[in-house]
Amino acid sequence: MKCSSIFAQLSRLKTHVGFPSLGSVGCPVFQQDKFRYITALPHDRIIPTQKILLPLSSESEESFAEREELFHFLDLTSEDSGYVVKAPFCTNGEGVSFCKSKDQVVHTIYTMASKFDGRDFGYLMVQPCLKNKKEYKVVCLNGNPKYISKHSRSSKGRGFEDVPIEDIMAFAQDILLYFNSHVEEAIVNMLCRVDVMLYKQRLVVNELESFEAQFSGPRGAEAQVIPFLVDFWKHQLMLAANALLC
Repeated sequence: MKCSSIFAQLSRLKTHVGFPSLGSVGCPVFQQDKFRYITALPHDRIIPTQKILLPLSSESEESFAEREELFHFLDLTSEDSGYVVKAPFCTNGEGVSFCKSKDQVVHTIYTMASKFDGRDFGYLMVQPCLKNKKEYKVVCLNGNPKYISKHSRSSKGRGFEDVPIEDIMAFAQDILLYFNSHVEEAIVNMLCRVDVMLYKQRLVVNELESFEAQFSGPRGAEAQVIPFLVDFWKHQLMLAANALLC
């Protein structure tokens, strides 16, 4: 199904009772509109990201009009660890392709554009791969960081030197506070996960997740998520019932 068709159906929820509704339907994290939520955050707290509009202006890789601009971006932002091409509206590793060279980036853009043509994504994203592959996935409830998920990547990375876990948790909280205050449709009052990496020795956001975020973690910590979600959805059902009855 095309994204435009899904967005048309989602827009109907704006006039329906329930959650999300009204403006919150447009939350870019809820919609997994990755470029939109990344660029809503402070420039120095994100991985540099180049947007490639779809459909491409030419069917030929050799005549890719944005090649020079793209290569300049990659030269400026590279950590000499390769590059990654990402598609929006995808989760669980779909729509992510790692590249060793700039020419391979262009080839991957065309390959992914063809692969996802029927979904009408509208764009792809290109980023530098980070030298430190370590990623801390911070599980947050109602905007408050609780613990680091077991899904955090560590096999090919190392801990962030001289950065205490407490600072990573505080960074995640600051990101959600900023997002909530700068994006009118933001949903941060439920389960959210802030994926934190290190770029040029500063903490940055890799991705944000919400409704379908994996949250496995230490047993004592993970156990608080389900009760929170049960209470959250009970409250939403009560609000919906009141709205229908009043």
